Amino acid sequence: MVTPVWDIGLILPITDAVQLLNDLKAGQAKWNGVLDFSQEATLAKIRNRASAGRWAETMPLVDEALSKSLQPALVTAAGMLHFCNRDYRGARLRFSQLLSMDSEDNQSRLMLVLIDWLSGARESNFYRQELLEADWRSSAEFQGYLVRILEGGVTREAALKGWYNPAEKSWVYYISGLAAHRRGNTEEAINLLQEAALSSDPDAWESILSRAMIEDLRKEQRKVFATDDQWEKYAAQVERFEAVMRETVEIKKKRQAELAPLWARLADGMMPLEDRRAILEKAHEIDPENLTTLATLAYCTSALGRGRMHSTACGDFSKQKAA
Repeated sequence: MVTPVWDIGLILPITDAVQLLNDLKAGQAKWNGVLDFSQEATLAKIRNRASAGRWAETMPLVDEALSKSLQPALVTAAGMLHFCNRDYRGARLRFSQLLSMDSEDNQSRLMLVLIDWLSGARESNFYRQELLEADWRSSAEFQGYLVRILEGGVTREAALKGWYNPAEKSWVYYISGLAAHRRGNTEEAINLLQEAALSSDPDAWESILSRAMIEDLRKEQRKVFATDDQWEKYAAQVERFEAVMRETVEIKKKRQAELAPLWARLADGMMPLEDRRAILEKAHEIDPENLTTLATLAYCTSALGRGRMHSTACGDFSKQKAA
Protein backbone atom coordinates (compact mmCIF):
# COMPACT_ATOMS: atom_id res chain seq x y z
CA MET A 1 0.00 0.00 0.00
CA VAL A 2 1.29 3.48 -0.87
CA THR A 3 1.58 5.82 2.12
CA PRO A 4 -0.17 9.15 1.51
CA VAL A 5 2.17 12.14 1.77
CA TRP A 6 0.16 13.56 4.67
CA ASP A 7 0.77 10.34 6.65
CA ILE A 8 4.50 10.19 6.07
CA GLY A 9 5.24 11.93 9.36
CA LEU A 10 3.60 9.01 11.16
CA ILE A 11 6.24 6.68 9.70
CA LEU A 12 9.34 8.88 9.65
CA PRO A 13 10.40 11.45 12.25
CA ILE A 14 9.29 14.79 10.85
CA THR A 15 12.87 15.91 10.11
CA ASP A 16 13.53 12.69 8.16
CA ALA A 17 10.33 13.15 6.18
CA VAL A 18 11.42 16.65 5.20
CA GLN A 19 14.84 15.32 4.14
CA LEU A 20 13.20 12.54 2.14
CA LEU A 21 10.99 14.99 0.24
CA ASN A 22 13.99 17.25 -0.44
CA ASP A 23 15.99 14.28 -1.74
CA LEU A 24 13.14 13.26 -4.03
CA LYS A 25 12.87 16.79 -5.39
CA ALA A 26 16.61 16.70 -6.08
CA GLY A 27 16.15 13.54 -8.14
CA GLN A 28 17.91 11.17 -5.75
CA ALA A 29 17.04 7.47 -5.93
CA LYS A 30 14.90 6.01 -3.16
CA TRP A 31 13.66 2.50 -2.59
CA ASN A 32 9.90 2.40 -2.04
CA GLY A 33 10.27 -0.21 0.71
CA VAL A 34 8.25 -2.83 -1.13
CA LEU A 35 9.89 -6.25 -0.84
CA ASP A 36 9.93 -8.10 -4.16
CA PHE A 37 10.60 -11.71 -3.23
CA SER A 38 10.87 -12.70 -6.89
CA GLN A 39 14.12 -10.72 -6.97
CA GLU A 40 15.81 -13.32 -4.74
CA ALA A 41 16.01 -15.71 -7.69
CA THR A 42 17.34 -12.92 -9.89
CA LEU A 43 19.99 -12.02 -7.31
CA ALA A 44 21.05 -15.67 -7.02
CA LYS A 45 21.41 -15.85 -10.81
CA ILE A 46 23.42 -12.61 -10.82
CA ARG A 47 25.80 -13.81 -8.10
CA ASN A 48 26.26 -17.21 -9.74
CA ARG A 49 27.21 -15.63 -13.07
CA ALA A 50 29.45 -13.07 -11.40
CA SER A 51 31.25 -15.71 -9.31
CA ALA A 52 31.96 -17.54 -12.58
CA GLY A 53 33.70 -14.43 -13.93
CA ARG A 54 30.93 -13.46 -16.37
CA TRP A 55 30.77 -9.82 -15.25
CA ALA A 56 30.09 -8.12 -18.58
CA GLU A 57 27.26 -10.42 -19.65
CA THR A 58 25.63 -10.17 -16.21
CA MET A 59 25.20 -6.39 -16.33
CA PRO A 60 22.16 -6.39 -18.70
CA LEU A 61 20.40 -8.79 -16.31
CA VAL A 62 20.97 -6.37 -13.41
CA ASP A 63 19.88 -3.34 -15.44
CA GLU A 64 16.66 -5.11 -16.43
CA ALA A 65 15.94 -6.00 -12.81
CA LEU A 66 16.62 -2.42 -11.70
CA SER A 67 14.05 -1.12 -14.18
CA LYS A 68 11.43 -2.98 -12.10
CA SER A 69 12.75 -2.39 -8.59
CA LEU A 70 15.37 -0.24 -6.82
CA GLN A 71 15.80 -2.88 -4.14
CA PRO A 72 19.13 -2.10 -2.38
CA ALA A 73 20.59 -5.56 -3.01
CA LEU A 74 20.05 -5.08 -6.75
CA VAL A 75 21.63 -1.62 -6.70
CA THR A 76 24.60 -3.10 -4.84
CA ALA A 77 24.93 -5.82 -7.48
CA ALA A 78 24.86 -3.19 -10.24
CA GLY A 79 27.53 -1.11 -8.50
CA MET A 80 29.80 -4.10 -7.96
CA LEU A 81 29.47 -5.33 -11.55
CA HIS A 82 30.20 -1.87 -12.99
CA PHE A 83 33.23 -1.79 -10.70
CA CYS A 84 34.39 -5.25 -11.86
CA ASN A 85 34.15 -4.03 -15.46
CA ARG A 86 36.12 -0.88 -14.57
CA ASP A 87 33.13 1.29 -15.39
CA TYR A 88 33.83 3.58 -12.45
CA ARG A 89 31.34 6.22 -13.56
CA GLY A 90 28.50 3.69 -13.54
CA ALA A 91 29.70 2.21 -10.25
CA ARG A 92 29.88 5.66 -8.63
CA LEU A 93 26.27 6.33 -9.65
CA ARG A 94 25.01 3.12 -8.04
CA PHE A 95 26.97 3.47 -4.78
CA SER A 96 25.85 7.11 -4.52
CA GLN A 97 22.25 5.91 -4.94
CA LEU A 98 22.77 3.41 -2.13
CA LEU A 99 24.01 6.16 0.19
CA SER A 100 20.96 8.22 -0.76
CA MET A 101 18.79 5.29 0.38
CA ASP A 102 20.86 4.54 3.50
CA SER A 103 23.28 7.17 4.79
CA GLU A 104 24.88 4.53 7.05
CA ASP A 105 25.90 2.24 4.17
CA ASN A 106 29.61 2.02 4.98
CA GLN A 107 30.38 -0.50 2.25
CA SER A 108 29.19 2.02 -0.36
CA ARG A 109 31.38 4.68 1.26
CA LEU A 110 34.35 2.35 0.95
CA MET A 111 33.59 1.55 -2.69
CA LEU A 112 33.40 5.26 -3.55
CA VAL A 113 36.79 5.76 -1.89
CA LEU A 114 38.20 2.86 -3.91
CA ILE A 115 36.83 4.36 -7.13
CA ASP A 116 38.65 7.61 -6.36
CA TRP A 117 41.85 5.76 -5.45
CA LEU A 118 41.86 3.68 -8.63
CA SER A 119 40.74 6.41 -11.02
CA GLY A 120 42.72 9.29 -9.58
CA ALA A 121 39.59 11.32 -8.81
CA ARG A 122 38.83 13.20 -5.58
CA GLU A 123 35.02 13.21 -5.64
CA SER A 124 34.66 11.12 -2.48
CA ASN A 125 37.26 12.78 -0.25
CA PHE A 126 34.52 13.59 2.29
CA TYR A 127 33.68 9.89 2.67
CA ARG A 128 37.39 9.03 2.86
CA GLN A 129 37.82 11.45 5.75
CA GLU A 130 34.74 10.07 7.50
CA LEU A 131 36.10 6.52 7.30
CA LEU A 132 39.58 7.52 8.46
CA GLU A 133 38.06 9.19 11.52
CA ALA A 134 35.97 6.13 12.45
CA ASP A 135 37.06 4.42 15.68
CA TRP A 136 35.90 1.42 17.71
CA ARG A 137 32.66 3.19 18.59
CA SER A 138 31.68 3.52 14.92
CA SER A 139 29.98 0.96 12.69
CA ALA A 140 32.47 2.10 10.02
CA GLU A 141 35.54 1.08 12.03
CA PHE A 142 36.44 -1.85 9.74
CA GLN A 143 35.99 0.16 6.53
CA GLY A 144 38.19 2.89 8.03
CA TYR A 145 40.82 0.25 8.79
CA LEU A 146 40.71 -0.87 5.16
CA VAL A 147 41.27 2.70 3.95
CA ARG A 148 44.32 2.97 6.23
CA ILE A 149 45.69 -0.27 4.75
CA LEU A 150 45.08 1.07 1.25
CA GLU A 151 46.98 4.27 1.98
CA GLY A 152 49.90 2.58 3.75
CA GLY A 153 48.90 3.58 7.28
CA VAL A 154 49.12 -0.05 8.45
CA THR A 155 52.14 -2.30 7.89
CA ARG A 156 51.67 -5.30 5.61
CA GLU A 157 52.38 -7.75 8.46
CA ALA A 158 49.88 -6.11 10.81
CA ALA A 159 47.26 -5.71 8.10
CA LEU A 160 47.21 -9.39 7.16
CA LYS A 161 46.37 -10.27 10.79
CA GLY A 162 43.70 -7.59 11.20
CA TRP A 163 40.56 -9.64 10.65
CA TYR A 164 38.10 -11.71 12.69
CA ASN A 165 36.18 -13.81 10.16
CA PRO A 166 36.59 -15.08 6.57
CA ALA A 167 34.71 -12.13 5.03
CA GLU A 168 36.96 -9.62 6.82
CA LYS A 169 40.03 -11.63 5.84
CA SER A 170 38.93 -11.49 2.21
CA TRP A 171 38.51 -7.70 2.33
CA VAL A 172 41.89 -7.22 4.06
CA TYR A 173 43.72 -9.33 1.49
CA TYR A 174 41.85 -7.67 -1.39
CA ILE A 175 42.82 -4.18 -0.24
CA SER A 176 46.39 -5.34 0.45
CA GLY A 177 46.50 -6.73 -3.10
CA LEU A 178 45.45 -3.37 -4.54
CA ALA A 179 48.15 -1.64 -2.48
CA ALA A 180 50.79 -4.15 -3.63
CA HIS A 181 49.89 -3.53 -7.26
CA ARG A 182 50.17 0.22 -6.74
CA ARG A 183 53.70 -0.40 -5.41
CA GLY A 184 54.51 -2.20 -8.67
CA ASN A 185 54.61 -5.75 -7.25
CA THR A 186 52.21 -7.61 -9.52
CA GLU A 187 53.16 -11.12 -8.35
CA GLU A 188 52.59 -10.23 -4.70
CA ALA A 189 49.32 -8.54 -5.63
CA ILE A 190 48.03 -11.64 -7.44
CA ASN A 191 49.00 -13.89 -4.52
CA LEU A 192 47.14 -11.65 -2.06
CA LEU A 193 44.11 -11.40 -4.32
CA GLN A 194 44.01 -15.16 -4.77
CA GLU A 195 43.97 -15.61 -0.99
CA ALA A 196 41.18 -13.01 -0.82
CA ALA A 197 39.13 -14.91 -3.40
CA LEU A 198 39.63 -18.19 -1.56
CA SER A 199 38.85 -16.85 1.92
CA SER A 200 35.25 -15.66 1.57
CA ASP A 201 32.20 -17.38 0.12
CA PRO A 202 32.62 -17.67 -3.67
CA ASP A 203 29.46 -15.64 -4.35
CA ALA A 204 30.36 -12.91 -1.83
CA TRP A 205 31.13 -9.57 -3.44
CA GLU A 206 34.58 -9.32 -1.85
CA SER A 207 35.51 -12.65 -3.46
CA ILE A 208 34.08 -11.58 -6.83
CA LEU A 209 35.94 -8.25 -6.68
CA SER A 210 39.17 -10.15 -6.02
CA ARG A 211 38.69 -12.46 -8.99
CA ALA A 212 37.94 -9.51 -11.26
CA MET A 213 41.15 -7.76 -10.21
CA ILE A 214 43.14 -10.99 -10.66
CA GLU A 215 41.89 -11.17 -14.24
CA ASP A 216 42.83 -7.52 -14.85
CA LEU A 217 46.38 -8.16 -13.58
CA ARG A 218 46.68 -11.33 -15.66
CA LYS A 219 45.77 -9.31 -18.74
CA GLU A 220 48.63 -6.95 -17.90
CA GLN A 221 50.99 -9.91 -17.56
CA ARG A 222 49.95 -11.44 -20.88
CA LYS A 223 50.75 -8.21 -22.76
CA VAL A 224 54.48 -8.57 -22.04
CA PHE A 225 54.94 -12.33 -22.55
CA ALA A 226 57.58 -12.96 -25.21
CA THR A 227 58.52 -16.65 -24.78
CA ASP A 228 56.79 -20.03 -24.72
CA ASP A 229 58.28 -20.63 -21.27
CA GLN A 230 56.47 -17.57 -19.89
CA TRP A 231 53.16 -18.76 -21.35
CA GLU A 232 53.62 -22.30 -19.99
CA LYS A 233 54.48 -21.04 -16.51
CA TYR A 234 51.48 -18.68 -16.59
CA ALA A 235 49.09 -21.44 -17.75
CA ALA A 236 50.30 -23.76 -14.98
CA GLN A 237 49.81 -21.06 -12.32
CA VAL A 238 46.29 -20.30 -13.54
CA GLU A 239 45.32 -23.98 -13.60
CA ARG A 240 46.67 -24.52 -10.07
CA PHE A 241 44.65 -21.62 -8.73
CA GLU A 242 41.46 -22.68 -10.51
CA ALA A 243 41.86 -26.22 -9.15
CA VAL A 244 42.29 -24.91 -5.60
CA MET A 245 39.30 -22.58 -6.12
CA ARG A 246 37.07 -25.47 -7.23
CA GLU A 247 38.14 -27.57 -4.25
CA THR A 248 37.62 -24.65 -1.86
CA VAL A 249 34.12 -24.00 -3.23
CA GLU A 250 33.12 -27.60 -2.53
CA ILE A 251 34.54 -27.45 1.00
CA LYS A 252 32.70 -24.19 1.70
CA LYS A 253 29.42 -25.57 0.36
CA LYS A 254 29.71 -28.53 2.72
CA ARG A 255 30.61 -26.23 5.62
CA GLN A 256 27.68 -23.91 4.89
CA ALA A 257 25.31 -26.89 4.89
CA GLU A 258 26.60 -27.90 8.32
CA LEU A 259 26.53 -24.39 9.78
CA ALA A 260 23.12 -23.26 8.48
CA PRO A 261 21.02 -25.26 10.99
CA LEU A 262 23.31 -24.15 13.83
CA TRP A 263 22.86 -20.45 13.01
CA ALA A 264 19.10 -21.03 12.67
CA ARG A 265 19.00 -22.48 16.19
CA LEU A 266 21.05 -19.60 17.58
CA ALA A 267 18.41 -17.17 16.30
CA ASP A 268 16.14 -18.38 19.11
CA GLY A 269 16.49 -15.63 21.70
CA MET A 270 14.95 -17.84 24.41
CA MET A 271 17.58 -20.58 24.10
CA PRO A 272 19.35 -21.42 27.41
CA LEU A 273 22.92 -20.15 27.61
CA GLU A 274 24.32 -23.66 28.04
CA ASP A 275 22.70 -24.80 24.79
CA ARG A 276 23.97 -21.66 23.05
CA ARG A 277 27.51 -22.40 24.22
CA ALA A 278 27.30 -25.99 22.92
CA ILE A 279 26.16 -24.79 19.48
CA LEU A 280 28.96 -22.22 19.34
CA GLU A 281 31.49 -24.92 20.19
CA LYS A 282 30.17 -27.06 17.34
CA ALA A 283 30.27 -24.08 14.95
CA HIS A 284 33.87 -23.36 15.95
CA GLU A 285 34.83 -26.98 15.26
CA ILE A 286 33.32 -26.72 11.77
CA ASP A 287 34.83 -23.29 10.99
CA PRO A 288 37.88 -22.73 13.24
CA GLU A 289 39.08 -19.73 11.19
CA ASN A 290 36.05 -17.66 12.19
CA LEU A 291 37.38 -15.73 15.18
CA THR A 292 34.05 -13.95 15.66
CA THR A 293 32.51 -17.29 16.62
CA LEU A 294 35.42 -18.03 18.96
CA ALA A 295 35.13 -14.62 20.64
CA THR A 296 31.38 -15.12 21.11
CA LEU A 297 32.06 -18.56 22.60
CA ALA A 298 34.52 -17.02 25.07
CA TYR A 299 31.94 -14.44 26.21
CA CYS A 300 29.25 -17.10 26.48
CA THR A 301 31.49 -19.35 28.57
CA SER A 302 32.37 -16.42 30.80
CA ALA A 303 28.68 -15.64 31.32
CA LEU A 304 28.17 -19.20 32.51
CA GLY A 305 30.88 -18.64 35.13
CA ARG A 306 33.11 -21.45 33.92
CA GLY A 307 36.50 -19.97 34.64
CA ARG A 308 38.67 -22.79 33.30
CA MET A 309 36.65 -23.18 30.10
CA HIS A 310 36.61 -19.39 29.68
CA SER A 311 40.39 -19.24 30.03
CA THR A 312 40.75 -21.96 27.40
CA ALA A 313 38.44 -20.19 24.95
CA CYS A 314 40.15 -16.83 25.51
CA GLY A 315 43.54 -18.50 25.15
CA ASP A 316 42.51 -20.07 21.86
CA PHE A 317 41.27 -16.70 20.62
CA SER A 318 44.52 -14.96 21.59
CA LYS A 319 46.66 -17.65 19.96
CA GLN A 320 44.73 -17.46 16.68
CA LYS A 321 44.94 -13.65 16.60
CA ALA A 322 48.71 -13.82 17.18
CA ALA A 323 49.23 -16.53 14.53
